[in-house]
Amino acid sequence: MLEIGSVLDGKYKILNQIGKGGMSVVYLAMNEKANQQWAVKEVRKDGVRNYEIVKRGLVAETDILKKLNHPHLPRIIDVIDKEDSFVIVMDYIEGNSLAKALEEHGALPEEYVVFWAKQICDVLQYLHTRQPPIIYRDLKPSNIMLKPDGNISIIDFGTAREFKAGNVKDTITLGTEGYAAPEQYGNQGQTDPRTDIYNLGATIYHLVTGYTPHPSAEPYHGMVPIREINPSLSPELERIILKCTRQNPRDRYQDCVELMYDLEHVDDVPPPGAVRKVRTFFVTAGLCVVMALAATLCLGISGSQVTDTYESKIEEASDGTSSLTNTERITLCEEAIALDGSTIDAYETLLNVISSTESYCEDANITSAEFSKLSLVSKNITAIANNYEDTTALGELLYDTGHAIWFYYLSSEGSDEEMRMNQALSWFELAAKYLPEDNQYYTLANLYYNIADYNLHIQTKIDDDTDKGEYSSYWTDLTQMVESASTETDYAQLQIYRMAVNSIIKYYKQFSNDGVSVSDMLAMLDEAESVLSQMSFNSESNSSACQDVLDSIETARKNVNLMG
Repeated sequence: MLEIGSVLDGKYKILNQIGKGGMSVVYLAMNEKANQQWAVKEVRKDGVRNYEIVKRGLVAETDILKKLNHPHLPRIIDVIDKEDSFVIVMDYIEGNSLAKALEEHGALPEEYVVFWAKQICDVLQYLHTRQPPIIYRDLKPSNIMLKPDGNISIIDFGTAREFKAGNVKDTITLGTEGYAAPEQYGNQGQTDPRTDIYNLGATIYHLVTGYTPHPSAEPYHGMVPIREINPSLSPELERIILKCTRQNPRDRYQDCVELMYDLEHVDDVPPPGAVRKVRTFFVTAGLCVVMALAATLCLGISGSQVTDTYESKIEEASDGTSSLTNTERITLCEEAIALDGSTIDAYETLLNVISSTESYCEDANITSAEFSKLSLVSKNITAIANNYEDTTALGELLYDTGHAIWFYYLSSEGSDEEMRMNQALSWFELAAKYLPEDNQYYTLANLYYNIADYNLHIQTKIDDDTDKGEYSSYWTDLTQMVESASTETDYAQLQIYRMAVNSIIKYYKQFSNDGVSVSDMLAMLDEAESVLSQMSFNSESNSSACQDVLDSIETARKNVNLMG
């Protein structure tokens, strides 16, 4: 490793270490004669396997960067090939990555994201118009640096490649799961400029929602329309993201000029002086931390008044006798969470408020606006978990949230069952992560997760002819869900039995082929009929829905009897 204080190649004085990765160490260096700071990236021969292969990759990366000159790209200043290491001297980019901004602030303001997206789009257009075109292939928040002046710089060209006309596919598959386009997973053609457009769409999605489009994210929201997560986001930006991330490259924007035009016409474009405002946003966020600490000291060393304020807001939000509206109660919960985001009480109160109206047991009543507030739970999961040795209460909160979304979420597009299952899926997965295995909700969380996962993916398996053997385990889960229905509200029971009856109608042959007996299917139908025929709903729509399920039971019974 380079020694702090040493002078590299007679020009670059090593000041301190500023970063470290799996293969390299990055230092801040000073060229004292030029009075200029640089970043020095060192890869040592004894620090990596297959050093010569790694070195060839670095040479390729520097060869690409040395040809480029763009205000939002770092410049390569020098390359030093030493006997025991390979050193790259480049522009020092002051600031933090957008991944760090997401970690600290959650979803970022739309107007800033659009501002950055236009700069990124300009960079990509520049790369794509080189001869030959350069495909970046790994755009994501961690590779975008936010500088103190509010502008961005794209770093890390380790996966970039020059486009080779006529190639059928890439020689190697590179990218980051979740942001990578389908063609980056191999055997689906060569990556081209439309691959970077997909990466940019996925990146914008992450920045404005706070959720990574990645299976291991907490929680995972997939690539659902952004306004399902936050209804305040603009329809124009939602449409842009959806077009960027189409599975087939032919359905995406075909170049960055086309994409830039749409970004320029998003309603929430930044006003004049946007760079200053971007900087102010992050400076203000930092000052808030300082001010919060100062406020705590002013309130007294014990901090008791802060606790009282937190508790008083929760108490006021929970008071069912007050004349406060649900919106006002939710605001009180948000204010309590702002005071202490690591204590679970405010989140439990928030969920109770969202799901407390009289119609809750009769109809879907969690609106899109209310649903967006639940992201406060997901954004602070780590803080909550770190605040408790026993995470059971957190697990139960996550389960209750998933359960409420599954049965009672009414989105702006309506109460579609598949949409609700998709939104609830990650909450049940997280609940199982934090619950002890002997907790009753642990079993239920896994049960709901399995059923949602099955329903969301079975059609793909049918299309691929890989569904054989899937139905017996689904039947087992469906049976357990029906058995647990008696603990649910009448409205939830109606939905459970509707799912069971519809599943039998749709898959009765597959159930039978996978070993489910005719008598078991008929017994489930009989139970559904017995329970539903005794239900009485105040809502005409629910009464009608209940009758529809009863009518469907007859259809299902006839189909199953044919198997006998």
